[in-house]
Amino acid sequence: MKRNKFLPVIFLIFSLIMLLVFSVTIIASEQDLIKESLSFLEKQDYQSAAHLLEEALSIIWNKSPLELNNLIFCEEKPDGFGFYQKRIDYNFTEGDTFCLYAEPKYYSIVKIEENLFEVHFKGDLYILDTEGALLWGQRDLWDYHIISNAPNKEIFITYSDSFLNFPEGEYQFQLVLKDVASQKTVEQAISFVIE
Repeated sequence: MKRNKFLPVIFLIFSLIMLLVFSVTIIASEQDLIKESLSFLEKQDYQSAAHLLEEALSIIWNKSPLELNNLIFCEEKPDGFGFYQKRIDYNFTEGDTFCLYAEPKYYSIVKIEENLFEVHFKGDLYILDTEGALLWGQRDLWDYHIISNAPNKEIFITYSDSFLNFPEGEYQFQLVLKDVASQKTVEQAISFVIE
């Protein structure tokens, strides 16, 4: 009878060990995926190699800090990622409308359900003088909430408005972008002149 008391405990311990061993083997690291892709490259199976490298890149993407690339002023609102007309200069007059454009990178792509993915940013915008003193600002000025049918890694953000009443001089916009899912943040400044 004593043996029967320990059977459920032994079975539970064995099950936990098997679960741990199995879960470790199915969670491949980026190094494992890259190594495995090399064997496919040797066999000239480029499609399998590319799939493994894309998987490795997704792991690396999620581990990387949030970046903000290509922060510029545009002539008009962009049509899409990389489809913009950059302003020749960053000189404005009072009342001019400005259009900021930027490309975030290494943000969270959350799988909501099969073939449905979410990216969610919040952005703060501040105007600073050349000494770095805050002249104007607003937290959570905008909220980018994107749902797509693919894990989109080419997203742009844009913000357009007219200038407040600032005297002639040199200034900076400071953009603070927050990834809602991961809580990663990045900030970047762009200089401009009011003539």
